[in-house]
Amino acid sequence: MNTVQKFVRSLFGTEDKTPEKEPWVEYLEGKIAFNKDLIKEVSAQRMTYKEKQAEQEKAGEQFGINYAMSIQNADAIIRSAELEITGWEAEIRTGKFKGYY
Repeated sequence: MNTVQKFVRSLFGTEDKTPEKEPWVEYLEGKIAFNKDLIKEVSAQRMTYKEKQAEQEKAGEQFGINYAMSIQNADAIIRSAELEITGWEAEIRTGKFKGYY
């Protein structure tokens, strides 16, 4: 909302009561949304790896793509993204922005 709109609303007693978000809050909310999308994408890949690993084991194949390693990598990405989200949500909740990312 621009300054003129705020002034007009204050004249007529219709001042907007919702506080504006600080830029760093919007920034962190964007990063949280990105990480949530990343978690969904990597989780879908992980399920594909699990299915292919099961097919490979069912066929008795001992050689080929190492799906177990891909699953571990997916788990690590998910865990890391979840930890970042937890930290960012705590910063928003407490109002204490660490100022680096």
